[in-house]
Amino acid sequence: MDSNGSYLVTFPGLSGATFGATLKDAQAHGRNLLESILMDRMADRADLPESKKVKLQDWSKPFKPGYYAISIGGLSQLKLALYLEMRAKGIRKAKLARLTGLSATQVDRLLNLKHESKLELLELAIVRLGLKLHLTLVKAA
Repeated sequence: MDSNGSYLVTFPGLSGATFGATLKDAQAHGRNLLESILMDRMADRADLPESKKVKLQDWSKPFKPGYYAISIGGLSQLKLALYLEMRAKGIRKAKLARLTGLSATQVDRLLNLKHESKLELLELAIVRLGLKLHLTLVKAA
């Protein structure tokens, strides 16, 4: 919390900042900012920053004094994994479209973190890259 009572959101090593009047608002604005930063890096075909894994039992509590975690949704995480695999294999969007039989627009949406893509289309892309989608549910802390 900053001096005026709002929550400032920044990401070390990344440009951009946002804030929220409440912690919940700040985390939502932070998630949107992080997704925008990541999408900009993807559009530039740039490396993505390493994520820091923080084991939390309560998202409303700091993981260290003054620092709260921001998480992105599972669908966005899957899209980021697809992007990283494409980069590792040197596959561009046009080739992914050919491999999957999807249109260029559909492939763009698969990599758009703000678009609610269908899981089956993401799975199709993952399979065509020679991988298998394996989801695991774990008990909440």
